[in-house]
Amino acid sequence: MKRIIPIIFLSALWVTSCSTIQQLRFEEPEVTFQGFQFDTISMEGVTILFDFEVDNPNEQSFKSGGYSYEFLLGDSSLARGEQREEFEIMGNDKSVIQIPVTFNYRDSMSSLGELAGKDSVAYQIKTEVDLDFGSYGSREVPVAHQGYLPVPKIPDIVFRGFDVNEIGFSGVDVELNFRVRNPNIFKIYVNSVDYTMIVNGNEWVSTGIDKSYDLDSSTNTMITVPIKIGLNTAGTDAIRVIRDREPVDYEIRGHARVGADIPGFQRDADLPFEFKGTFEF
Repeated sequence: MKRIIPIIFLSALWVTSCSTIQQLRFEEPEVTFQGFQFDTISMEGVTILFDFEVDNPNEQSFKSGGYSYEFLLGDSSLARGEQREEFEIMGNDKSVIQIPVTFNYRDSMSSLGELAGKDSVAYQIKTEVDLDFGSYGSREVPVAHQGYLPVPKIPDIVFRGFDVNEIGFSGVDVELNFRVRNPNIFKIYVNSVDYTMIVNGNEWVSTGIDKSYDLDSSTNTMITVPIKIGLNTAGTDAIRVIRDREPVDYEIRGHARVGADIPGFQRDADLPFEFKGTFEF
């Protein structure tokens, strides 16, 4: 028994020493940029989710007190923020911190004149992650990343006039012609359109189009919209105007639901439109 006690003592000392050595071999975790994804994109603005990975190579777990960030387009700072929610980084594990950044194009255009006419814009995100290593102290780990983002442009819609197909006992069949130009480097989808047409102060028709249109990048597309004007007050007025071939003042206003061939783009983004002018049949 006298020999066993020293052996047990030495074994305990060895285990304690190994544990101490492992603690002394603490390696500082690494924070790296992993990528980004579009949460939502519309014709008005964008929300981007930036992913940063925290790699903890140690046995010990530690906590993060949150992060702060700054988002820049070109050299101009557009968004700043911070998140102070505490979370744990487990030992020998990797955790992803996701930073959402939201900005709208109108504010960007007012502060960044160079955005006008560009297909993409250089961006930079700077972040500092607060890491608390317990007995090893704490520090803010800075990480930065830069790249390019697409800049969606509003489609150019031009009203090209009316075509009268038929005037009959049931009303007037008319086609509205539009030229739509997609100025973007990606495809645009027009999913549906609701509109109201007013001629000489009288509402001729208020309806919608359920048909979808695919607008390829940097192309012009002619869209023809057939409408039926029944024999009501508007129909009687339409027949008189068309028969007498009078110049008319028209107003067409409404909303289109559009999407874009970009991951994360809001599929049914709202695009209002309005056209006013004079037309001769």
